[in-house]
Amino acid sequence: DKFQVYIIYSDTFDVFYKGITTDFEKRLNAHNAGLSRYTAGKGPWRCVYLKTFSTKHDALVEELYQEIKQGFADEIDLTHAMNMNTCLSSRR
Repeated sequence: DKFQVYIIYSDTFDVFYKGITTDFEKRLNAHNAGLSRYTAGKGPWRCVYLKTFSTKHDALVEELYQEIKQGFADEIDLTHAMNMNTCLSSRR
């Protein structure tokens, strides 16, 4: 399986959420359907970052890297990422 690190954003609540999955489309649909405890009722959600890795270890390292940089809009230039097609261009 391929592992995907993603960051999704809710315009409605101005909040980000990040995670790891092996099926991003299914996971995003679950977030938007209210099936995830943290994201339920806060959507709709849209992808602002998606990167695919061949190992879970590499995906976890990336997730930790994003966690360390958290503060999202302040410390990661997600405004820039949101204006680019980051979700499509980073798929492998």
